[in-house]
Amino acid sequence: MIIAYNKIIPIGRYSWYTYETVDLFERIKLGVKLFESVNKIKYINSNRKKQSILMGNAKGTTLLPPHDGGAVIYDTDTLVASIVRKLNILQSVPKHKDLEVFDLNTILKLWKKAGDEVKIKKKYIDIVEEIFEEWKKRCYPRGVMHGDMGVQNIMHDGYEVTDIIDFEEVLWGYPILDATEMYLEFHYVWGRELADKFLEEYTKVPSVDGSRIPLLIPFDEVEIMQRTRNILLTAMVRKNCKDKEEVNNVVNSFNVDVGSADFANFENKELDYYLEN
Repeated sequence: MIIAYNKIIPIGRYSWYTYETVDLFERIKLGVKLFESVNKIKYINSNRKKQSILMGNAKGTTLLPPHDGGAVIYDTDTLVASIVRKLNILQSVPKHKDLEVFDLNTILKLWKKAGDEVKIKKKYIDIVEEIFEEWKKRCYPRGVMHGDMGVQNIMHDGYEVTDIIDFEEVLWGYPILDATEMYLEFHYVWGRELADKFLEEYTKVPSVDGSRIPLLIPFDEVEIMQRTRNILLTAMVRKNCKDKEEVNNVVNSFNVDVGSADFANFENKELDYYLEN
C-alpha cells in the first residue's frame, strides 16, 4: 500500500511542541532512522517552492474503523499485544544527538511567549503549568516517543501491526504520553472495551530497566495539555500564516474538534472563546 500526503507541506512550519519553524522532512528522516518502520521514503519538490512527501511500501491498512477507511480487526488480543510491543521497542531506542527534547520548562516558557503573542486567556497556561509541575514530581521515565501515536498512523493486517508511519513529531520525551494518547484514541474511535484491553496489556510489560511500567498519565491532564497546545498552534497559524486556505483549514479543524476535551471537561467552543478580546 502506498501512503502519501495529499497536501503540499511547507518546508517550514510550527512544531507542535516548540512553535518554532522546523523542517518536517528532516524530522521524518530522523524518525525513520531511529525506528525503521517505513521501508522507503521519497521527496518531491513542487514548482511552488514547497515540498510534498510520498511514503512507499507501508504494509497493511490504518487502524481506523472500516467505516472510516480502515480494515476489520480479526483478533483484537493479538493486535493490541502487537501495538504494546511496538511501543516498547520504540521507547528502548537509544537517544539520538539530534533528537528534540521534550523539556517541560522549555515548553512552558515557549508556550507562555506564544500565549502572550496570540493573547490566550492566562488561566489556560496556568493550568498547564500546574500539570507540568505534577509530571516533574512523578518522574515519568524518559525515552523516544512517536509524538502522534494515533490510529491513523498505525498499520495492521487484521492481526498484528505491520507498520507505523508519520514520524514528524518524534522526540526524546515521555513514552508514557504515547501510551496514554493511544488509550484515548482507542476510547474515542473503537470504544471503551478495546481501550481497556490495551491498558491491561500495556501494564503487563516491564520497562527497559525491568521496573514496572507506571499507570497512564491522568487523562484529564493529557487532554488539557493537548487542548491548550492546539489553541496556541491554531492561533499562531491564524496570526502568522499568509496562506488563507491553510488558515481556514486549521481554524475550522479546531472549531469542530469536540472530542479531544471529553476527559478534561474542557469547553468545546470555537477558537476565539479561548482568547482575550
